[in-house]
This record gives sequence, C-alpha cells and structure tokens, in this order.
Amino acid sequence: MKTFLRQILLLLALVAIPTFSQVNDRSTLFHLKGKVKSVKLYCEGQLQNTCTFNAKGEWTYCDNQLDDTYSIIPGHDNFCEHERDEQGRLTMLYYDDIRVWHRYHFSYDGSTLIVTSGSQDNRTKTDKKYTYYHNTAGEITKYGYHTEETTCDLTMRGTETYTILARDSQGNWTKRKCTRSDGSPSVIQTRRITYFTSTPANKKK
Repeated sequence: MKTFLRQILLLLALVAIPTFSQVNDRSTLFHLKGKVKSVKLYCEGQLQNTCTFNAKGEWTYCDNQLDDTYSIIPGHDNFCEHERDEQGRLTMLYYDDIRVWHRYHFSYDGSTLIVTSGSQDNRTKTDKKYTYYHNTAGEITKYGYHTEETTCDLTMRGTETYTILARDSQGNWTKRKCTRSDGSPSVIQTRRITYFTSTPANKKK
C-alpha cells in the first residue's frame, strides 16, 4: 500500500510541475539585459528594494524595505506559491505570512505590464493595481497606481514618469529622474546591478 501511495504522489508531482522551454524573469518581468545576479534600487540614496536572480534568470528573492519580503524559490523566507503561463512568464504569486495574506496577478499586453494585488489582515483589506508602460527598449517610462483600502474607505491613485539619466555597459539604466503626478518634488533613483561572472572553460583550477 505504501509503495502504491508513493507511486501516486510521484505521478501527481510529474503532472503538477510544468516544464517550460525558457524561464527568464530578468527579461520578461524586469526587462533587464545581461546575466544580472542582483539589483538594488535606491531613492535619494536610501535603499528601497533588493531583487536577486539565479543563473537561469529566475526571480529568486525580493526584499522590499518598505513592505513585503518574498521568494519563489524554496528555502527563503515567505516562499510564494506561483503560476506561469505557457511562455514561462509569471502570472500569479501568493503567500501567507501569518499576519496577512498577499496575492499578485501579472498580465502582459504588448509593452504594458499590469500587476493587480490583494492583501488582507484581521482589520484591513487592500486592493492595488499597478500599470507599467515600457518604451521599445523595454525600459519603464511611466508607472500608474490605484490603491483601495475597502475597510477604511481610502483610495489613492497617481502616476510616476521616468527620465533615464545613465546606463551601464549592458544597457540597463543606473540613474533616472522620477516625476510624480501629485506635484511633489522630483526624486533621483539609482540602481546598483551585480552580474554573474563566467569562468573561461580553459581556466585552470
């Protein structure tokens, strides 16, 4: 009986885990060029967000200094259940960190990425929609947000427009100006990007 159950579980595992010809979150979700290992985002010199990737390009970890910390690879804090489409692109992330649950849906429409999210704790339910507009080079030029907290009847919306000021040798932006629709002063954002380094095949150990 135990052998039969193990065989069933193995069959379910083989069916439940799809195989994609190519998964590259660096490119499809973040529009990064080259073999990026990690990205740190700073706003006016203050660290805002850190994302890491494995050598295959899968998004492995995100640490948002202001909000969530999550991973789609087992072994990290707040491991996320996730789904992908037939092209290997992320379409859903979900995790429950005991205090509050979070769910993200990703939809791709040409040069536009739309992210909708929902979260809820014991008191507040929050729904958010983020829209990212990209230019032909894949760089984000405009970002729109719409947040609703249904419990306390709070709504926020607005846009941010970006002007690229500097790029690295791979073509990824490293400095940009962010202009917000609420009339607040423009801010400067920078990125510190680390790349995987390849070892030549003929290098002796």
